[in-house]
Amino acid sequence: MNKPDSLRAALVAIDPELARDPQQLILWIDEGAVQSPMTAAFHFSYAYRLNVLLLGYAKHQAPLMIATLHWLRVNQPDLLTPGKDAIAFEADFLDNASVDLQFTLRLTEQVRAVKRDDGGFDMNFIDEPDPLLADDIGLGEGGTMPPLSDLWFAGERLLPDVPLPG
Repeated sequence: MNKPDSLRAALVAIDPELARDPQQLILWIDEGAVQSPMTAAFHFSYAYRLNVLLLGYAKHQAPLMIATLHWLRVNQPDLLTPGKDAIAFEADFLDNASVDLQFTLRLTEQVRAVKRDDGGFDMNFIDEPDPLLADDIGLGEGGTMPPLSDLWFAGERLLPDVPLPG
């Protein structure tokens, strides 16, 4: 599965301190299932709940949500449709400055499996459809997401020149 590592990279890009202290950012999957279309092809999909836990996080949480929503626009755009809960979360306020924050995403990943003449399979993950509201986000060359290069919260600049991978 590719999406957990991809989301981790997006969160670390928005807050590089998460890379310096990997014990602060924990990801795991539960409620996972493999779905198959019951056809002659061996294609299948993973469906799972990705849990993201930040321990003792002492910064604004809004940049994490912006980074996650930005990531969802490319990697799971169906979660951003009206009436759908994109991100479920729980928070445990440790004190006035830090929080244990857990959020969950219901994700899917499609896998194409083509049988080879030698009896094996060639497998690859299928890209998601075009991002939601592609004109609004101004896709760059090759259909990639533009980097998130600046972020302000309540008049305070939180992210000067920290790009977010697309």
